[in-house]
Amino acid sequence: MAYKTNPSKTYSIEQMEAEVDNGESILACAYKKWRAILEGGADLSTGNCAMCYADKDDVCDCLISKHGRPCSDRKAPYRKWIEHHEQEHFESYAEDDLYIECEECEAIAVRMIMLFDHIAREEEAGIDV
Repeated sequence: MAYKTNPSKTYSIEQMEAEVDNGESILACAYKKWRAILEGGADLSTGNCAMCYADKDDVCDCLISKHGRPCSDRKAPYRKWIEHHEQEHFESYAEDDLYIECEECEAIAVRMIMLFDHIAREEEAGIDV
């Protein structure tokens, strides 16, 4: 199956910053980023990550960290996304913007959205993290 990139689908840094600054849920913005990636948009790393934008300090204390593993943890879905691109798509990885390029990329992106679903359920249930 051929995967098509569509940079126009990318959840832009400007859009994310405006939405977070105007009170949009950080989790809703994270969903938007990864849904856009599934539609062919780019992952701009921390650049278009609402959780990183809201966290703003040097020590990751974002929603993902609070509900499991920090993104840098080797078992975290985002780290798997990065490592997969480093190992399987090195030429495109070197260009910074990451896209879905194969079935494994797509599966990892879906796992990111599943992680957000898990976080949303925990927050709805009032689980203290």
